[in-house]
Order: sequence, then C-alpha cells, then structure tokens
Amino acid sequence: MPNNKYLILAAVVLLQACIGRTYSWSIYDAEFIHNYQVDPVLSTLPFNVFYVVFPLTLLFSHQLIARIGTRLSAQVGIALFALGWALSMFGDINFMFTIIGVGVIGGIGVGMTYLVPILVGIAWFPNRGGLITGLAVGGFAAGAALVGEFSNFLIYTKQFTPFSALAVVGCLYLMVGILPATLMYRPMAMYGQSEKTIDISLKALIRDPIFIGLFTAMTVGLTAGFFVNSKIVLIAGEGFQSVISLVAVFALCNAVGRVTWGAMSDAFSVSNCLKANLLLQALSIFSLLWLFDVDSAPLLLAVAGFNYGGVLVLYASRVRECWGENAITKVYSWLFLSNIVAATLNSFLSGIFSEAGAERVALILFIILMVGCAGLFIRKSSVMVGRTASR
Repeated sequence: MPNNKYLILAAVVLLQACIGRTYSWSIYDAEFIHNYQVDPVLSTLPFNVFYVVFPLTLLFSHQLIARIGTRLSAQVGIALFALGWALSMFGDINFMFTIIGVGVIGGIGVGMTYLVPILVGIAWFPNRGGLITGLAVGGFAAGAALVGEFSNFLIYTKQFTPFSALAVVGCLYLMVGILPATLMYRPMAMYGQSEKTIDISLKALIRDPIFIGLFTAMTVGLTAGFFVNSKIVLIAGEGFQSVISLVAVFALCNAVGRVTWGAMSDAFSVSNCLKANLLLQALSIFSLLWLFDVDSAPLLLAVAGFNYGGVLVLYASRVRECWGENAITKVYSWLFLSNIVAATLNSFLSGIFSEAGAERVALILFIILMVGCAGLFIRKSSVMVGRTASR
C-alpha cells in the first residue's frame, strides 16, 4: 500500500467529488419540467428522497465502517451510487425508476461512503481537522461543477435525454471513483487503537440545548442551500446567459466556501464562524429579495453558494470540538438527520415557488435563517454526558 499521505489526500478529494453529483440536480429538474411534463414537486423528489435516505444510512455507517473497514465501505458505496444513477435510464418509462435510482439506491451508496474520506483525511492530517474536512467535502461540491458542465454538454450539445445523461455520468463515476475508494485506508498506527466510540445516546442529545441549536441552525442552512441548488436554473429562466452554467458557478463557490470556512475554523472560534456563516446566508438571501429583476441576480444567487459551503464543514468541526474526536461519526450522524427536515422543507418551498415565485420563498428563507442563527447563541448545556467543553 502507498504510504504517501498527499496521495491519500488527493484520493480523499477525488472520492468526494465522485459522490457529489446530486448537487447538479437543477439541470435535470428543469429538463423534466420543461420537456417531459413532470410536476415541479415530483421533479425535485429524487433530490429530496436522496437527502432523506443519505442521512438515514449515515446513522448506521459508523457501525458498518467499523465492521468491514473504510476501504470496502467506500468501494461498495461508490458501486451502489453508480448503479442507482444508471437505473435512472428507465425513468422515461416510469419516473419512479429515477426516484428509486437517484434517491434510494444512490442515497444508500453515498451514506456508506460519505464519512470515509473525512475519517481517512483527518487520520492522516490530525492537526488540520477543519482544513482537511473542508477539502474533503469541498470535493463533493467541486464534482458537481464538473458534472454540471458535462451534463449540459450531453443534454444540450449531444441531445441526450436527461435519463440517458444520468446513466452515462453514473457509469463514468464508477470508473473514476473505484481507484480512490481502494486507497481509503488509515495509517497503520491507528489499527492498534480502539475503535470504541463515545457512549452517548440520542435521548441525551435531544435534551442538550447546544445540540438542538446546532440541529436547528444546520437545518435552515441546508434548506436555503437545497432550494437554490435544486431550482437555480428555473429561477434564472431560459433567457439567462453566463460563461459557464449557474450549476457550475454555485458548485465551485460551494467548494471554495467549504475549504475557506474549514481553514477559518482552524484559526478562529468554530462557534463564531458558525454564527457568521448563517448570518451571511441570511443577509445574502435578504439582499436578493430586491435583486430578482436584475439581470445578474441568478449569478449572485449562485455565488451565495460560498456561504452554503460552510454548512457541512463547520458543523462537523463543532461536533468534534464539543463531543470529542471519537464522537464524530456517531453524533454527527444524528446531527446529519437535519438533511431530512431540510429536504421536507425544500419540497414545501418548491410548491410555493411554482405558485408564488422566488421572492416569496426568499422572504421565508430569510426568516428561518435568522431563527437558526439565534439558536447558535445558546452557550451552556444542561446535559453534559459525553461532552467535552462547549467553547
């Protein structure tokens, strides 16, 4: 096995890039609505189901990783992810194939894989946890930028159906992703250490005001990102032109945001970074309330992906800070259930968007983002079981 930690780091980023393609969903969403007469709420369902199945699988992934190892978990996960997207080819016969393929099978595959690059990266670079987490999940977003451009090429230049495009990209990711999945192992020194995780129950966590504050804040941050991510093409309209697609701009800003916020969390207080991140999200959404009629507004909306990029980095760092290294997989998996609530809210907002427009949705998002930001100002917890310091 190679012992070059920078080779491992490259594999970490590449593997996350391979499972981040769901972030390009708005391209397919617009095609389904405009050219295949799929209901707007139904067209977003594969995306929303994915963000229900993915975090549910993540609940059990730490047990699976402990049982079969990081490498096999990543290999099986990337294979399931690719299989699910390949199954979407039959969505033109029945859209349920796309929902099951992308949402269910793809969600299980990503749930098995997602924590592996983060755990492996931190194991090789233990003193740069925030930056490494940012690089890892930054790859998740950067992959969507490449897929967004490639999907545009397949659909609009080569005249592929969106269902065929989904299958092509799925097969491509299997070929690209299997090699970095094979490199997902931790330093040999770690294999002599205990795999025991911290003994803390979900019942204890839901009584912990800090956990509830983090759950609320992460939920609303994800909700804002999900909506923009899944609807940005429709918000822009057919007449909008940019050098590269809005999906790619959003994904690239998202990737840069993840790395930047991750590095900032190593240098500054994670708690303060969380508050600043959510406040900037709220302000960016609020400013866009007055800019929807401006030609560049969709591009500004895509750039807002920078703030959204901090969500999945900063909350992982905060869990590590509050509950300790051994709690990352367990506590963060429970915190990650906020994706389910966010996906549900996104379905609700998609219906409002189709009836009342983006301005109404932006107002709702601004209000809930401010509520989430307020939840982060909780400083003390009445439940200290399994916790370290709540800095």
